[in-house]
Amino acid sequence: HATEAVIAPYEQISNASDRKRCQFLLVKYENHAHAKKALDHFHEAYLPEYKKELSADSNNSDPSLFKLEDGWLGYQLMGNYVAIVFECPDRKSAGTIIENNQNGLTRSQ
Repeated sequence: HATEAVIAPYEQISNASDRKRCQFLLVKYENHAHAKKALDHFHEAYLPEYKKELSADSNNSDPSLFKLEDGWLGYQLMGNYVAIVFECPDRKSAGTIIENNQNGLTRSQ
């Protein structure tokens, strides 16, 4: 059961004065169930104080976004993929990075 992943830095995604480099992680799992289980585990391990915004067995059309001490974090379940972005300067840039990559993923399938 191989899991594939790629991480990429994003710079200057927004007009925010903080030019922090955002990090984007995309992980491909064997199937939707494995991706969902991994995302649940990630949320429970790294965001236990935040309510999960993802329903039990469906894709959420909008990313889940959270304000943390080192910037904004967002994630989204996309079929058998999990997209996570972190260290973003603002909510909008976190959502934009996930949305842009979701659109690219949809076109490539």
